[in-house]
Amino acid sequence: MVALLMPARRRLRFYLPYVIVLAACGLAIYGLDLRWGREVYYYRASLAPFAAEPNSYTRETLLHPLVIWLLHLNVSPITYSTFGLFWWIATLCYLGVTIEAELGRAQTALIVGSLVMHPVAMILYTWTGMPDYFTVFFTAILCFTNQATVAGVIAFLAATNHLTLMLVIVPLVGVVRWLIGRAVMWPIVLAEALGLLLGKAVIVLYLMKAGIYPLSGRIQYAFDNGVDIARRSLAHPWGLLWSLNLSFWLIMAMMIVVIIARRSDWRALIAIIITILWSIAVTLPAEDTTRIYALVSWGPILLVIVRVFTSLGGTSTARRLVSFAYATICLVGLCLPIVFSWGGNLLGMEDTRALLWTTITHRQANKGGLVGPP
Repeated sequence: MVALLMPARRRLRFYLPYVIVLAACGLAIYGLDLRWGREVYYYRASLAPFAAEPNSYTRETLLHPLVIWLLHLNVSPITYSTFGLFWWIATLCYLGVTIEAELGRAQTALIVGSLVMHPVAMILYTWTGMPDYFTVFFTAILCFTNQATVAGVIAFLAATNHLTLMLVIVPLVGVVRWLIGRAVMWPIVLAEALGLLLGKAVIVLYLMKAGIYPLSGRIQYAFDNGVDIARRSLAHPWGLLWSLNLSFWLIMAMMIVVIIARRSDWRALIAIIITILWSIAVTLPAEDTTRIYALVSWGPILLVIVRVFTSLGGTSTARRLVSFAYATICLVGLCLPIVFSWGGNLLGMEDTRALLWTTITHRQANKGGLVGPP
């Protein structure tokens, strides 16, 4: 066991400082919104996670406020809002250590670094008070683990953190893993299903204790408002489309070009198409369009990117050329606009923060509860 862990420890010594630099770059690009560390949404839930709150479907999230409460991170807006950065760093370190076992260090560092450009990074820096950092961390593990026990435990924890999203993410990850040739063993599938069921049972019991009808939450919100939200979002179709992946569209386009040029890995191309269509389908009824799409799609797309690089061979000229093109796209992407789709509005970073904060505080004042986006 020690012999198996030693390579991982050596890789971690490289990726930890590298990832800290990446996290600092993310701060420079997106900033960090500390206003979530006040009495809204999950912060108030973290003050008394087991108190009755009949108006709140944010109580469908148990893990996030419970961890904040147990660690006493709700004592300050800074400690509450920056907690997610540690999990973002942990996610990138995990990905670096795991992916390098399949690719070289240069390609792995390039792929991990490019995630700072993905909308999921923007979400973690902008929506600092949300439970998304746990969702991203758990998704990363579910994408790459081959151990049924780990998959089951992670699925359970993820379900207690954001059940609705995980019911969407877990099947998509499984399909993409199967398409690109990764091990999809029945023990893993059964373990994930059991984990989700147990997580749902815990959430239902938790909601009942808080006096909340279990079916009055996020899914019901989407059914009640989804058509109107989708109609408003589609009023700006091209802006909406760009906001879903930002400059990562260029990376995905390059992957598609590589697949077509080599006339191989057609299943990887199918995986890209399924990921895009599936993510859009579950995103359109959601008010926070960019956020939901990013959380659902980033993991499966990362699996495809790793698969394409692996198929190019260890020291091939093709891999070096693709790596150079990948790095060039990342640099170009830094100059491209960053927009966010929320509630049918297409916004820049500053406008996004202003609108989000105004809407959140306005809702809370009018409804008197912890009411928030699905």
